[in-house]
Amino acid sequence: MRRSLFVVAVSVGMIVAWSVGRVQGQGEGKVVFVAANKADYKAGAKGVSMAAVWGDAAAGAHGTWTKFDHWSGGDKKEGALFYEESSGKFDLIPAK
Repeated sequence: MRRSLFVVAVSVGMIVAWSVGRVQGQGEGKVVFVAANKADYKAGAKGVSMAAVWGDAAAGAHGTWTKFDHWSGGDKKEGALFYEESSGKFDLIPAK
């Protein structure tokens, strides 16, 4: 009896966890495509520029293309480019 109650409790827990994950994963159902070479980049800190794909990096959840000029081993001509996605705002604290 105890074992069957345990199995039922674990099963219900797994179903609830799966349901919550599925509901949270459902957004607007909209896919956004922004090619990095066609994005509208805005200058940020020295040598850094960002282009919003969706959301607002200064206000909350967002997806952005970020470029660094000749930084962190990036290509000497092209620099470095990466896609960033976050559930909160972008926080930049420059080193002194």
